[in-house]
Amino acid sequence: MKSEQTYENLNLMNNLSYTFKPIGLMKTVFKQKNGIPRQSNLCPHTKGVLNIDLELIQHSQYTLEGLENFSHVWLIWIFHGNNNKALHPKVSPPRLEGQKVGLFATRTPHRPNPIGMSVAKIQKIEGCSIHFTELDLLDGTPVLDIKPYIPKFDSFPLSLTPEWIDNSPKYTMLEVKFDPIAESQLKELIPILQFYDDIEEYKLAIAEILTQDPRATHYKKKDYLELYGFCLDYLNILSKFDDETRTVTVMKFENWKEKFENLALNASNSNHNNKF
Repeated sequence: MKSEQTYENLNLMNNLSYTFKPIGLMKTVFKQKNGIPRQSNLCPHTKGVLNIDLELIQHSQYTLEGLENFSHVWLIWIFHGNNNKALHPKVSPPRLEGQKVGLFATRTPHRPNPIGMSVAKIQKIEGCSIHFTELDLLDGTPVLDIKPYIPKFDSFPLSLTPEWIDNSPKYTMLEVKFDPIAESQLKELIPILQFYDDIEEYKLAIAEILTQDPRATHYKKKDYLELYGFCLDYLNILSKFDDETRTVTVMKFENWKEKFENLALNASNSNHNNKF
């Protein structure tokens, strides 16, 4: 089959566009982009909940019937927090440390159509709400669709992947530690959290994120004594990386609950005013 685009085909493509309405907005533990895992299954203790839009279709309460028989689903969603609209034909994945490959050979969020897909684990279903773990979505992510994950059809154990994904020598796990002062702070702050009430589960989620080294490539070039911050639930977590010993220590927790609640309130008021 010839690969050349005819004038008629190009003209048809230039006039094609589609509009989608999200089935709901995902509430997650990631209030900011820093710290979000690069793949969902890397962090089993991250959490979120999706409330299905009851106005989506008639009798929306029946759309989830039978979904409880699956352990995992595909989530199709929008990179709504991607403020960089510039597109480049080649990009630098973190594992290639500066080397570039074609955009479509990566999972970069900077795409012609900013659509993402993730596999998430169903924790429980309550009415029109689905609670998930193993999640890598930013809070407020618009979800376009849910599809059951079926290993028989969706898993290809013999599929090929490039060496830079499978055998990256520098991508060994970091050892995660907690400073005693940080431990004491966390014990006092656990009651304010939205998704966690168990301190050990919360620490596991933190460790799963930090052991993968969530820092951007440019950030790793800075002085390792500088603290790296990311938010998980309502807390801002400040950590110190030591690249020589391959360790990262959680140094401090900050209560950002009021900050995030005010941001959510302002966003809600803005959306309400835009209706009039």
